[in-house]
Amino acid sequence: MSADDQRRWEQRYRSGSHGTRRHPSAWLARWLPRLELPAQPRALDVACGTGRNALYLASRGAEVTGVDIARSALEQAAELALAADAPVTWVQADLERGWARAGLPAAERFDLIVVVRYLNLPLMTELVRHLAPGGWLLAEVHAPSELPVAGPRNPEFRVAAEPLQAALNALTLHSLESGWIRDPDQRLVALNRLVARRPAG
Repeated sequence: MSADDQRRWEQRYRSGSHGTRRHPSAWLARWLPRLELPAQPRALDVACGTGRNALYLASRGAEVTGVDIARSALEQAAELALAADAPVTWVQADLERGWARAGLPAAERFDLIVVVRYLNLPLMTELVRHLAPGGWLLAEVHAPSELPVAGPRNPEFRVAAEPLQAALNALTLHSLESGWIRDPDQRLVALNRLVARRPAG
């Protein structure tokens, strides 16, 4: 990510952008009870922002790491985690550089990886290697839309279902849904939502 892009994200979070979003992804809330996970799973929240999904996972017993480029977002997330008594490890890293170049440990393995409304298909493929055997990847990304919807205006930050699935073809697909939904704030969004699992063997 360029320095200008990083500054823009920092400014968004400092100005309160996304600050009112406390609810977890509805896709995550729907699927988490269905996943076969250890009693205290290791979970990774990619591009976690102010931590709404990381805090949700921590409240349900997961050992969570949240990664984001914006220090101001992570500072807000850490304050929320402290208030909720939810231990989460927060890591500032530029995921556009890839896992290793972002300085993340090469041997890290997670039982669950969550990618919500962040698009980076090469990273998606990389994340497969950081799933533990039998681990799950849950993704929710903005989809192309002919309707006026919330989310990125640049079509480069939206992806159709087929390329998303292709980036994760090493995993077993359990669910793939495409369509329009309304967020709790009533914004209409176009999403591709996927759940896939690494084979246990």
